[in-house]
Amino acid sequence: MPQNPARMGVIALNRRYNILLAGLLSSFLLLAGCSTEIQHNLTENQANKIVVLFAKAGIQATKQKDASGREVKWTIVVGSSDKVKAIKLLQQHNIPSKKAAGLSETYSQTGMIPTATQERARFLMAQAGELTKTFKAIGGVLDARVHLVIPEDKILRTPGEKPPEARASVFLSVKTGQFKSAVNKRRWFAELSRDAKSLVNGSIEKLKAQNISVVIRPHVVPGESATETIGNDLQTSSVLSIRVDTKHAMRLKLILGGMVLLLVLFISLFVWFFTRATSLKNQLRALNTNAFN
Repeated sequence: MPQNPARMGVIALNRRYNILLAGLLSSFLLLAGCSTEIQHNLTENQANKIVVLFAKAGIQATKQKDASGREVKWTIVVGSSDKVKAIKLLQQHNIPSKKAAGLSETYSQTGMIPTATQERARFLMAQAGELTKTFKAIGGVLDARVHLVIPEDKILRTPGEKPPEARASVFLSVKTGQFKSAVNKRRWFAELSRDAKSLVNGSIEKLKAQNISVVIRPHVVPGESATETIGNDLQTSSVLSIRVDTKHAMRLKLILGGMVLLLVLFISLFVWFFTRATSLKNQLRALNTNAFN
């Protein structure tokens, strides 16, 4: 039985139409695959800090809202080509930093009635947490640790026995690349150490200043030495009104040029797919009309 040429034409055009749709879908998937998620379960404040940090470094980032849980969380998405640079930048700035448990967090825990020893330990942990929060709020301080030793006063002492003294230790991990000279860095270290002692001394009862030790170290990214982390002030250039490291300015320009070229090619491909699909759809409609009349 001879086949209807019009019907065969409809089948052939249907195949071509489906192939075009598949190509269009693949193009969208390819474009979507050019981004990657690098941080999850963030508060909005943490997400905003990361977006601002990336913008200063010339990294395009977006935050995506996740309201599926009990609390609204945020995810940071960057281009796949910026993934390594973005992760390294987060490590350099210790973002997001671990939240210290202060008074409100420590005493929000419920459970059995604690013993006097447990209650004292919780109080010391809460005090250390509050001090840690304060230190992290100081410009240039990326991370902080506070250790408190507050001995219990004995009711009965032997003659001549001195009461035990409270002690405190503070460790500060700081950013130092902003200093143009070693003199400025040493001066800032001295001021920070003095301020840290004053804060701890004013926060802990019966704690003497001479019993407070402060250790300050440059923040070191895993895989780098302290010298590399400290560095000198970066030589910057402007690329599209964005300040970037001069060493990477040309690379950024090439990447941006390549991205623009890919975008133009994608738009051209999309327009071609859309035009061909529309043309095939019109031909299919005409052939269907002729085939079944």
